[in-house]
Amino acid sequence: ERRPCWGRRRWACARPGRRTRSRGAPRARRCRASARPSTSSSSTCAAAPATSTPSIPSPVAPPAARSRPSTPPPPASPKTPARLAAEDTRVDFGTLAPGEQRTREYRIHNTGETDAALTTRLLGDDAGLFRIIVDTCGDTLRAGSSCSYSIAYRPVTAGKHAAGLVVSAADSALEVALGGQADAPAPVAATPPPTPPAPRPAPAPKILRLSAKPTADGAQVCYRVDNATELTLEPRPGALRNAREDCVVVPLPRTVSLTLIARGEGGQAAARVEAGPLPTPAEVVRTPAPAATHARQPAVGDSWTYRSRGKWATSPKRSFTLRVGRVENALVYESLTILEPERERGKSLRSQGTAPGFIDWGAIGWEFSPWLMAFEALDSSSQWRGIPTPRINNWGDWNTTARAVGVETVSVPAGRFKAIEVEVWARRQPTDGSTRAGQEPTSVKFNIWYAIESKRYVKMVRIITAANSQRLEEDTIELVEYQTR
Repeated sequence: ERRPCWGRRRWACARPGRRTRSRGAPRARRCRASARPSTSSSSTCAAAPATSTPSIPSPVAPPAARSRPSTPPPPASPKTPARLAAEDTRVDFGTLAPGEQRTREYRIHNTGETDAALTTRLLGDDAGLFRIIVDTCGDTLRAGSSCSYSIAYRPVTAGKHAAGLVVSAADSALEVALGGQADAPAPVAATPPPTPPAPRPAPAPKILRLSAKPTADGAQVCYRVDNATELTLEPRPGALRNAREDCVVVPLPRTVSLTLIARGEGGQAAARVEAGPLPTPAEVVRTPAPAATHARQPAVGDSWTYRSRGKWATSPKRSFTLRVGRVENALVYESLTILEPERERGKSLRSQGTAPGFIDWGAIGWEFSPWLMAFEALDSSSQWRGIPTPRINNWGDWNTTARAVGVETVSVPAGRFKAIEVEVWARRQPTDGSTRAGQEPTSVKFNIWYAIESKRYVKMVRIITAANSQRLEEDTIELVEYQTR
């Protein structure tokens, strides 16, 4: 280590391991000023001849007056920019039939130390067949976080389809290849028959419904017919203008038998109904009002087991049991138990027996007034308006009506029942525009068959339709077994 020379009275240079000499001694060493520090461990002093007149050295600052240069702290390392990463860069939807839909989830991560501002696009000639139905990422993905996209693929035509999902940030981007295939039906060899095929016979007419309701001067006759080109009601009024479905008023002085004859290219069909006017006041027979507890009303411990199936091959198939736990006046308290596909306990709800309405069970969807025939007299002329209707997700403002359409025999796994069919329509105006026309429900239709002996309904068909007229759901619920007191 180099040692500095200093002092005002005596000047000397010292080397490590050597004794310092005085200024008057021969061969004294004088300090030689140096403008730059030496890196050598040797002294910077040089030998000088002895003389009687000492030289006056330049003043040198003491060690305490010298300042050593300070070392600045190291600069802070910058944060790494946002970087998008994923486990795979391809999503395969497999093989579907045209019109079928399949959904896949794709998850991304931000491995950087700063937030990522995201931009998401679907690119490619087949991008219209893919759509993002759930986006948990939004516009920003925070540092060290992850999110996902639920992507739906619905092919329209057969063939292979491909598109790209591009998720980009400022300095990073992910390009994901989307692919799927739709199978075309097997081609049928066009082999012309040796002789032209025989023409298929036209379907025979069918009378689906025929009912009569007495009026003051006769009866109102309602009908519904398939595959007919000509209808006649005999003995009066004769030919009917509407060959499909209608209600006509027939003047009648007394009760008679009316015959509806349907004719078409496939033949003819006929059905009869008894019709007559309302009885005069003298003929009215007054009967006592029924007791408050009626055999057709639900009782504690009554249970019904149903099965449900949907329109699509992928629709869930369920079976469930509803059991009465309490009845207070016209309020019925029930509990739901799911039997299939996995046994689980559902909700416990109450419903009004004397007013039409809906019950939302969640797992099995809506039910419409299961006790409509148990507490009130129900016939083919019953109708209702302004029925309170719950919201489907965020869509509300429903206008709901219902009416009885006739009596027919229904076969379900629990047996054959003579039942009254009720048709329910819930309608609303679309509010979300064309971008969500395939998802926004605008109509819900129910057809329910009620039978006295089962107390509850024996069959229900529920259809939900979107704003673009596409059916979102079509479920059929049938009674499998029941136990009543």
